[in-house]
Amino acid sequence: ASFAERHGMTEEMLAVAQQLDDRDLAVLAAEWQVVDCLELGESADLDAALCTHAALADELRQPEHLWWSAVWRAMRALMEGPSAEAEALVAQAYGIGEGVERDNAYLVSHIQLSQILIDRGQLEGPLQALEAVVAERREILEGDPYLFCRRAEAFVELGREDEARREFERLAADDFASVGFDMRHA
Repeated sequence: ASFAERHGMTEEMLAVAQQLDDRDLAVLAAEWQVVDCLELGESADLDAALCTHAALADELRQPEHLWWSAVWRAMRALMEGPSAEAEALVAQAYGIGEGVERDNAYLVSHIQLSQILIDRGQLEGPLQALEAVVAERREILEGDPYLFCRRAEAFVELGREDEARREFERLAADDFASVGFDMRHA
């Protein structure tokens, strides 16, 4: 679906959730609203959507929603630059996510921490951390297209164009079909 179609569905989900007073549907709609705001790049709307999602996640107390709320709070802090607060939020998100989606929480936290290092100009560390994650979780991560994207980005940051090109070509081999759209990788 195009962004306009998806955004329309998000708005419809929000309206139906409100009409039915359905908190489970509302939190799912709020997740999509966060993604829509990220895609639009509207920080004020993003902050409001994050607050809405966090309030619903806190109310429902479902671990997966609490984890995504924590991941997004960390991501929002990272958008402002590297900070002790961002690092603390990444650690908090990992602590919540470890019991929910252990492998995904592990990868997300390492990606977020590597972004802090990149923002601080410590370029070699993120690639080493990413390679360590792959080595530890090879059976899960080796074919992950998002991993290829992240590695390509790290190689570009380091000026290692041949290696960046290799990762890019892995993704281009199937015309980027493997990347697809996943709101949690948006």
